[in-house]
Amino acid sequence: MFSRACEYAIQALLDLVERQPGVYTPVREVASQRNIPYHFLGKIVQQLTKRGLLIANKGPRGGIALSSPADEITLLQVVEAIDGLDITTRCLMGLPSCHDAAPCPLHIEWGKNREQIMEMLTQKTLKQLMEESGSNQTVV
Repeated sequence: MFSRACEYAIQALLDLVERQPGVYTPVREVASQRNIPYHFLGKIVQQLTKRGLLIANKGPRGGIALSSPADEITLLQVVEAIDGLDITTRCLMGLPSCHDAAPCPLHIEWGKNREQIMEMLTQKTLKQLMEESGSNQTVV
């Protein structure tokens, strides 16, 4: 449902949740820990930093850290930063003219699912995701 970049973003953020708050972690270390291609993660980190979900610090003691406590960062913020929110408006069949007045065959059913997905993304925080998954499992 989400792009590979979004999945990696969630995994990288969860890696940071497991670490001491306010301590900068090198991107290379997160990439290695989560088996994410380093250069790909670098681009993802840029997007997350630009959207205010991460703080990046350059230099010998540099790295990345969460910009807010894990219980204040929702999955919706992560998805929006990486994939955008097309999931809330895009037709499941890819039709450009699908809307309430002229629905595709899946419009009504997808609308119900879309509402549930949006509710879950809005309510679920990184902290909750980590607690529910257990720190030894790879999430996503």
